[in-house]
Amino acid sequence: MLANIRGGFPPRAPWIVLSAMLVTYIGLVAYVMPALEQKKVVDDLAKIVGSDARGDDRVATYRMDRWNPVTRFYARRHVTFLNEPGDAHAFFSAPGPFFCIMRKPAFDEFVAQGAPLRAVSDRQGMWATSGRALWRQRMPTTHFVLAARDPASR
Repeated sequence: MLANIRGGFPPRAPWIVLSAMLVTYIGLVAYVMPALEQKKVVDDLAKIVGSDARGDDRVATYRMDRWNPVTRFYARRHVTFLNEPGDAHAFFSAPGPFFCIMRKPAFDEFVAQGAPLRAVSDRQGMWATSGRALWRQRMPTTHFVLAARDPASR
Protein backbone atom coordinates (compact mmCIF):
# COMPACT_ATOMS: atom_id res chain seq x y z
CA MET A 1 0.00 0.00 0.00
CA LEU A 2 2.94 2.37 0.70
CA ALA A 3 4.18 1.90 -2.88
CA ASN A 4 0.83 3.08 -4.21
CA ILE A 5 0.96 6.25 -2.10
CA ARG A 6 4.53 7.22 -3.13
CA GLY A 7 3.99 6.39 -6.77
CA GLY A 8 6.19 3.28 -6.88
CA PHE A 9 9.56 5.05 -6.22
CA PRO A 10 12.17 3.21 -4.17
CA PRO A 11 12.86 4.56 -0.68
CA ARG A 12 15.35 7.47 -0.43
CA ALA A 13 17.55 5.83 2.22
CA PRO A 14 19.62 3.63 -0.17
CA TRP A 15 20.48 6.66 -2.33
CA ILE A 16 21.58 8.64 0.70
CA VAL A 17 23.80 5.78 1.88
CA LEU A 18 25.24 5.20 -1.58
CA SER A 19 25.99 8.92 -1.98
CA ALA A 20 27.80 8.99 1.38
CA MET A 21 29.83 5.91 0.40
CA LEU A 22 30.78 7.53 -2.93
CA VAL A 23 31.96 10.74 -1.23
CA THR A 24 33.99 8.68 1.28
CA TYR A 25 35.59 6.64 -1.51
CA ILE A 26 36.53 9.75 -3.49
CA GLY A 27 38.07 11.27 -0.34
CA LEU A 28 40.12 8.12 0.27
CA VAL A 29 41.42 7.98 -3.28
CA ALA A 30 42.11 11.72 -3.55
CA TYR A 31 43.66 12.44 -0.14
CA VAL A 32 44.44 9.38 1.97
CA MET A 33 46.11 7.12 -0.60
CA PRO A 34 48.61 9.77 -1.82
CA ALA A 35 49.52 10.58 1.80
CA LEU A 36 50.30 6.91 2.43
CA GLU A 37 52.23 6.41 -0.81
CA GLN A 38 54.51 9.45 -0.58
CA LYS A 39 56.48 8.02 2.34
CA LYS A 40 57.24 4.64 0.73
CA VAL A 41 60.71 4.62 -0.79
CA VAL A 42 61.76 0.99 -1.28
CA ASP A 43 59.55 0.70 -4.33
CA ASP A 44 61.16 3.86 -5.77
CA LEU A 45 64.62 2.33 -5.40
CA ALA A 46 63.44 -0.94 -6.92
CA LYS A 47 62.01 0.99 -9.90
CA ILE A 48 65.47 2.50 -10.46
CA VAL A 49 66.91 -1.02 -10.50
CA GLY A 50 64.22 -2.09 -12.96
CA SER A 51 65.11 0.74 -15.33
CA ASP A 52 68.93 0.77 -14.91
CA ALA A 53 69.84 -2.91 -14.57
CA ARG A 54 71.00 -4.83 -17.62
CA GLY A 55 70.24 -8.47 -18.28
CA ASP A 56 73.21 -9.94 -16.42
CA ASP A 57 73.16 -7.56 -13.43
CA ARG A 58 72.53 -9.24 -10.09
CA VAL A 59 70.03 -7.68 -7.68
CA ALA A 60 69.83 -8.12 -3.92
CA THR A 61 68.45 -6.61 -0.76
CA TYR A 62 70.26 -6.73 2.55
CA ARG A 63 68.18 -7.42 5.67
CA MET A 64 64.97 -6.39 4.01
CA ASP A 65 63.26 -9.76 3.58
CA ARG A 66 59.88 -8.26 4.46
CA TRP A 67 59.91 -6.58 1.02
CA ASN A 68 60.13 -9.69 -1.15
CA PRO A 69 57.03 -9.06 -3.29
CA VAL A 70 57.56 -5.31 -3.60
CA THR A 71 61.19 -5.48 -4.66
CA ARG A 72 60.64 -8.34 -7.11
CA PHE A 73 57.64 -6.60 -8.65
CA TYR A 74 59.29 -3.21 -9.24
CA ALA A 75 62.76 -4.53 -10.12
CA ARG A 76 61.18 -6.90 -12.68
CA ARG A 77 63.83 -9.55 -12.08
CA HIS A 78 65.05 -12.17 -9.62
CA VAL A 79 66.14 -10.65 -6.31
CA THR A 80 68.51 -12.32 -3.84
CA PHE A 81 67.63 -11.65 -0.20
CA LEU A 82 70.73 -11.38 1.97
CA ASN A 83 70.40 -11.48 5.76
CA GLU A 84 73.93 -12.20 6.98
CA PRO A 85 77.01 -9.99 6.55
CA GLY A 86 79.05 -12.96 5.25
CA ASP A 87 76.48 -13.63 2.53
CA ALA A 88 76.52 -9.95 1.58
CA HIS A 89 80.33 -9.87 1.36
CA ALA A 90 80.26 -12.97 -0.86
CA PHE A 91 77.62 -11.34 -3.09
CA PHE A 92 79.66 -8.12 -3.35
CA SER A 93 82.93 -9.97 -4.10
CA ALA A 94 81.48 -12.15 -6.86
CA PRO A 95 82.39 -10.92 -10.35
CA GLY A 96 79.94 -8.88 -12.35
CA PRO A 97 77.75 -5.85 -11.83
CA PHE A 98 75.10 -5.78 -9.13
CA PHE A 99 72.58 -3.62 -7.29
CA CYS A 100 71.72 -3.94 -3.61
CA ILE A 101 69.09 -2.08 -1.58
CA MET A 102 69.94 -1.65 2.10
CA ARG A 103 69.69 0.77 4.97
CA LYS A 104 72.30 3.54 5.16
CA PRO A 105 74.00 2.33 8.38
CA ALA A 106 74.62 -1.09 6.76
CA PHE A 107 75.97 0.61 3.63
CA ASP A 108 78.35 2.75 5.69
CA GLU A 109 79.51 -0.32 7.61
CA PHE A 110 80.23 -2.33 4.45
CA VAL A 111 82.12 0.59 2.88
CA ALA A 112 84.19 0.96 6.06
CA GLN A 113 85.05 -2.75 5.82
CA GLY A 114 86.25 -2.30 2.24
CA ALA A 115 83.25 -3.59 0.27
CA PRO A 116 83.33 -2.34 -3.35
CA LEU A 117 80.17 -0.21 -3.07
CA ARG A 118 79.00 3.15 -4.31
CA ALA A 119 75.63 4.77 -3.68
CA VAL A 120 73.56 5.02 -6.85
CA SER A 121 70.58 6.63 -5.11
CA ASP A 122 69.30 7.13 -1.61
CA ARG A 123 65.94 8.00 -0.13
CA GLN A 124 64.59 8.92 3.28
CA GLY A 125 61.32 7.16 4.05
CA MET A 126 59.44 4.55 5.97
CA TRP A 127 59.72 0.75 5.98
CA ALA A 128 55.99 0.51 5.50
CA THR A 129 53.20 3.01 5.56
CA SER A 130 50.08 2.76 7.60
CA GLY A 131 47.41 5.06 8.95
CA ARG A 132 50.11 6.54 11.17
CA ALA A 133 51.37 8.43 8.13
CA LEU A 134 48.24 10.57 8.38
CA TRP A 135 48.97 11.73 11.93
CA ARG A 136 50.20 15.26 12.48
CA GLN A 137 53.28 14.21 14.45
CA ARG A 138 56.24 13.12 12.36
CA MET A 139 56.91 9.44 12.10
CA PRO A 140 60.53 8.23 12.26
CA THR A 141 61.98 7.53 8.86
CA THR A 142 64.82 5.33 7.67
CA HIS A 143 67.56 6.20 5.19
CA PHE A 144 67.73 3.62 2.37
CA VAL A 145 70.53 3.29 -0.18
CA LEU A 146 70.64 1.67 -3.59
CA ALA A 147 74.24 0.47 -3.89
CA ALA A 148 76.16 -0.84 -6.89
CA ARG A 149 79.69 -2.01 -7.55
CA ASP A 150 82.18 0.82 -7.30
CA PRO A 151 83.85 1.13 -10.72
CA ALA A 152 87.20 1.92 -9.06
CA SER A 153 87.26 -1.55 -7.47
CA ARG A 154 87.34 -3.51 -10.74
